[in-house]
Amino acid sequence: VFAGILVLLALIVVFHPEKAISVPRTVAAVITGSVAKHMPYDVKVEYANQCVEGLKGDRDEVRYQVADTAVNLKDLQRRIADLQEKRAKGLRRLQYVVAAGERIPKEQVAREVARFNQIETQLADTQGLLDRMSGTLKSLEHAEVQVTEKVGQVHDRLEMVMLDHMHNNARELAAKLTDPDYPGYRSLGTHFAEVIGGMEHEEKVR
Repeated sequence: VFAGILVLLALIVVFHPEKAISVPRTVAAVITGSVAKHMPYDVKVEYANQCVEGLKGDRDEVRYQVADTAVNLKDLQRRIADLQEKRAKGLRRLQYVVAAGERIPKEQVAREVARFNQIETQLADTQGLLDRMSGTLKSLEHAEVQVTEKVGQVHDRLEMVMLDHMHNNARELAAKLTDPDYPGYRSLGTHFAEVIGGMEHEEKVR
């Protein structure tokens, strides 16, 4: 029962790590390492490919966030341009009211001042938001570069280990066919050589 629980936990950790209950890193490493030793090579490759695809999905999410933030940044820039235009118009109206002196009721002057102050406040708040969003966009762009680089490195490592596997398979096959000292295996090439040698000897005797 205990072994069955360990195997089940290992399968969850290996194939669905996001669904596993948190366990200490050392325990998780031991479990996944033990299971990985008994997994066929093709299963390991398929699992590794799925992991890489998952990382690419995470990278694409970061890319989407970068694009979305850039769009929002442009919207804020347009809002600031509109507010700056309103501020310029409000300032001209305020200057006209002040220049008119007592001909303009005090209530109207107060309204113009309040309207101008409101535009100033909106402009300052929007500019602050723009500055913070610009900093966020720079951080996201930097993160995107890092994530893309790391995903590329993992993908390249997987490609290299697959090439190494094919290379070692070829060398192993060559050794099985031709190397009489290949450990635990009687070389097929050596067997053929013995058979052919025996046939040659028989024909010479005849």
